[in-house]
Amino acid sequence: MTHVKLGASAIALLILFGITAGISAQKPLDPAAAKQGNIAAEVKPMGSPEPTPRAALPVGAGILTFTFDGGLEDQATIAEPILKQNEFHATFYVVTSNDLGGANDDPNQKTMNSAELQALYDDKADLGCHTVTDTPLTAVSDEQLQEELKIPPLRLKRLIGLAKDADAYAAFSAFASPQGAYNDHVLSVVKQFYHSHVNSYDGVVGPDSEIYNPLSGVDPYLINRRVVTSQVVPEEVYDAIDRAAAEGKWLVLAFHAIVDKRSPTADQQAYQVSTQDFRSIVEHAAERIRQHGDLRVMSVTEALAVIPHKDLAKNDRAGAGN
Repeated sequence: MTHVKLGASAIALLILFGITAGISAQKPLDPAAAKQGNIAAEVKPMGSPEPTPRAALPVGAGILTFTFDGGLEDQATIAEPILKQNEFHATFYVVTSNDLGGANDDPNQKTMNSAELQALYDDKADLGCHTVTDTPLTAVSDEQLQEELKIPPLRLKRLIGLAKDADAYAAFSAFASPQGAYNDHVLSVVKQFYHSHVNSYDGVVGPDSEIYNPLSGVDPYLINRRVVTSQVVPEEVYDAIDRAAAEGKWLVLAFHAIVDKRSPTADQQAYQVSTQDFRSIVEHAAERIRQHGDLRVMSVTEALAVIPHKDLAKNDRAGAGN
């Protein structure tokens, strides 16, 4: 057998040719899928997500994740700068209606505009989806369910200006159900388009409350999350953070509006947290890290890259596109 020795340049050319050929060989299955307005996607088969390897957590350390629902302007203009000061990455679940930058249910609050979404993306924030209309998914038809889940990543891709060939479903792979409303059928469709899904708990936290996630393994579509409302005092959140750190657990906190001045009505105030309280929670986490070194703050997607996944075979995605 004759052996041929290749120089470095020849090997590099062969590798480049192989990568290019692999990309060219990908064939979209449904070029007309997921159309709405000027949005169109190609659906291609994908298996379970392969998390990007990260440095292992220190033994016994816990994880804290900040998440935000709704894509409200104050999340970008008030919460993100506070997080950025401490080099914390968070996950923002955005409602991608046509009224981006417009008024929310509360006329004193606006949703993020495209420039604010772009700034979050540039800050390495984890941008996820919260449907198109913020409608509870257990109350919609199958047709609307598909649209509410399929369209958001495509709109985020367009608003942020990602490259035409970028995979929107890989870039925006986290999802939160509006009002925490989901069932087995909803989850089966969520798995077609997203790598993760969080639930919500906003009741009274007791010793046995299921608000934590084990670091030994988690179902990426059943991530427990603690909602922080106006009725939750910061000290309660401090205790939850300290317990996650001390016991080596994953605590996911959910916020909505972060405000300097609360709205006048009780309904509007319910999910508003003052800037002062939010800042104190972030600073408590930062101080825990400085003093004890047993806590890491990560986005949902970052955390899922270091935590083993349970039942991955049952969580295969049926397909997603660009």
